[in-house]
Amino acid sequence: MQPPIQLVIADDHPGVVAAVRHLVSRVDGFEVVGEASSADELLAVLGRVRCDIAITDYAMPGSRYGDGIVLLEFLARRHPDLRIMVLTMLETRALMSNILRAGIKVIVSKADEPRHILEGVRAALSDRIYLSPQLDAQLIRRTVAPEPAENDPINLLGKRELEVLRMYVTGMTVSEIAVRLNRSVKTISAQKQTGMRKLALTTEAALFDFAVRHGLLGTSEG
Repeated sequence: MQPPIQLVIADDHPGVVAAVRHLVSRVDGFEVVGEASSADELLAVLGRVRCDIAITDYAMPGSRYGDGIVLLEFLARRHPDLRIMVLTMLETRALMSNILRAGIKVIVSKADEPRHILEGVRAALSDRIYLSPQLDAQLIRRTVAPEPAENDPINLLGKRELEVLRMYVTGMTVSEIAVRLNRSVKTISAQKQTGMRKLALTTEAALFDFAVRHGLLGTSEG
């Protein structure tokens, strides 16, 4: 008999973990072997158990490894045979493009019907690209009426600047971010200021307004 497909679920909202676990556990041949509520916990679980697929949230601030693109790239390096599915509420084209460029082929929106999570798992097993309808429609709309890359403000940021700004707007101080990311306070401060300058944001209020409008707040991951 073929061994079950083993999955790990990571999300900083316990209700999401419970719902996904209930969904995939009902499928013959699927077995949930671990759960995590942060990037640190996810990496710890993956270090303990054999896993075929990780279903992970995109925004899980507060990890020493970082989250978002930094976490996904770290997972790909540390676990090259692991299939990864990103489950997210973020729907900006820039972020989706960054996820795909990081080598992650499956992205499912939490706004889509739960069955698309199972479709995403099957796509990951087949090593094919899959975007759930909400995300696919977003990309199609932008493809039909494309904007110059310079008009997409998130594309102006380097991945480190984006990471720092996302952590900062969740309420972390520059010093706390420096500890989490194992960088100097001076480096984090410079990356924050550079990111704000690239976005033409001159005040903290403008930064937080931008974060709300562009889905950079971790709390937007419902």
